Amino acid sequence: MYKVTIPEQFEVTKNDFLIENSDSDYIEDIMQIQHKATKLVIDLGWYGDFVSQVGIYTIVVIKDFDWDNPIVSIDAETKDEIAGELDILIKSMIKKDAK
Repeated sequence: MYKVTIPEQFEVTKNDFLIENSDSDYIEDIMQIQHKATKLVIDLGWYGDFVSQVGIYTIVVIKDFDWDNPIVSIDAETKDEIAGELDILIKSMIKKDAK
C-alpha cells in the first residue's frame, strides 16, 4: 500500500483513508485536510456504486470554501493511485509554501 505522510503544515479534519480493507474505501467523505498557511482544503472521496464497488476516487482542492469551483480536481481508479496523487499534491503545496 502506498504511504501518505501528512506534514505538520496541514491539519487533518477527517481521515478514514488509511484503514486497510475497510468499507471507508467506498464512501464520499474519506479524508479532508487543510493547509494551515493558505487555508486550502484538500478533500478526498470515492464516487460510485457502493454495492458493486465500481467508481472513482477524486481529490479536490477548495479555496475559500467554494465547493462548486474547486481549483484542482484529480481522479484515479485505485486507492494506490489516488494515494500517490495525494502525496504529490501535498509535496507540491509544501514546496510553494517554502518559496
